[in-house]
Amino acid sequence: MEKLGFIFKKFRQAHHLKLNDFTQAGISTSQLSRFERGTFELTVGKFIPVLDKMNVSLEEFMYVANGFQWSELR
Repeated sequence: MEKLGFIFKKFRQAHHLKLNDFTQAGISTSQLSRFERGTFELTVGKFIPVLDKMNVSLEEFMYVANGFQWSELR
């Protein structure tokens, strides 16, 4: 999970978004900060809205998380 949080943080920073920009997506700044540090896991129900806030699809995120390779499920 730590890797996913790190990648999420890179996406967030690239989009010039702050942690508190995601409160409307239903997640607190402390939860998101802990996720980025790898000490908290997000449910899919919370993860998808924060990706939507950045205009990043789950497929795009997982492509990066998988080392820029498409998963076998694609």
